[in-house]
Amino acid sequence: MSDSDGGRLGLGWSLASGDFDGDGFDDLAAGSPTESSGDILESGAVYTYKGGPGGLSAWLRLDQEFKGPNGIALGGNETRDYFGWSLTVGDFDGNLKDDLAVGAPSESPGDQPNSGVVFLFDGTANWLVPRKVLDQRPLGGNESGDRFGESLAVGDFNHDDFHDLAVGAPLEAPGGDPSSGAVFVFHGSLGSLSPWKVLTQAGLDQNESDDQFGYSLAAGDLDGDRMDDLAVGAPRETLGNGPSSGFVYIFRGSSAGPTAWKGLGQAGLSANEEFDRFSIALTIGDFDGDALEDLAAGAPNIRYVYGIDTDPNSNPVFLFRGSKDGPRPWKWLDQAGLEMNELGDWFGVALASGDFNNDDRDDLAVGAHYDAPCTDPPSGVVYIYQGANNPTAWLPISQEM
Repeated sequence: MSDSDGGRLGLGWSLASGDFDGDGFDDLAAGSPTESSGDILESGAVYTYKGGPGGLSAWLRLDQEFKGPNGIALGGNETRDYFGWSLTVGDFDGNLKDDLAVGAPSESPGDQPNSGVVFLFDGTANWLVPRKVLDQRPLGGNESGDRFGESLAVGDFNHDDFHDLAVGAPLEAPGGDPSSGAVFVFHGSLGSLSPWKVLTQAGLDQNESDDQFGYSLAAGDLDGDRMDDLAVGAPRETLGNGPSSGFVYIFRGSSAGPTAWKGLGQAGLSANEEFDRFSIALTIGDFDGDALEDLAAGAPNIRYVYGIDTDPNSNPVFLFRGSKDGPRPWKWLDQAGLEMNELGDWFGVALASGDFNNDDRDDLAVGAHYDAPCTDPPSGVVYIYQGANNPTAWLPISQEM
């Protein structure tokens, strides 16, 4: 849910990969959250593609009425549930097959308002099987517009060898506080996921209206202690008396799960400015190959949405280097060396990491949703930065490759 939501959010709005059937080949899930099922408008769907020696092939179409071997589905398709808005993959039950979590942030659990839910599908030898539906209970109440399932992240936060799931609800009102946002954490075990704890800004900051804490999430081991840490984006957070520029909250992995640790802003790298939307996207990877994972945070600068004439700058992606004391300001990346920085490109609105050239360093992919490649219309570009001691511009990717 961004500042300019609207229009069709078709196939590929969300993506996740994992080995769902345990055959040694990764499979792909692609969300299409505004797809209609029959005459039920924008209920959403997820398409899965099976990996194999010849690459990907069409496999299963999932929606809320998809039935497993026992003929039981997890729910019913309803108008504008947006099933498939977010996706993530993890082995939540320890059976060595990946499971799929699907966010539907406008779904109404039971007769509750449209607060959002997450659907779980178990990986098995033959297909993905509907397993269970998660909502805020018993960790909290389902309330209209919470957008539980807006974001998802998987990590082993207590080093018990089971993947855990973090679910963002950026419009949740924790306790009696305003709609500042919350993150719900579910613990993996042999019995699949179970409710564990709720994270807010408490212990690090104050919960304030419209912070959108939980809008973005990323998990990884930022301090090398073999427990995954959780980064939580709050892209509308206001720092002190400063502007609403955004902030990242870090929760450290521990035997008790993620615990409040530290916060990161643009200090040491840049200035906090209104509409930066710092932390609107997050990803974690070992970009320098030192066995400590690093954090990247996008700040796509949405000034042009409000007609504000400012510097012709698309804003950088900020890198924070992992260390035993946690992530520290490192450097920022922009389009220099690959393209021009232009206001309105939305460089940094989406991020992903992966070792694309098998050199034992993660590389960084940066989406620029409204960039216009060469003289083409604003169809969007993905910029790739090669992992190194100082990650460097590598290549742009457009639809004409």
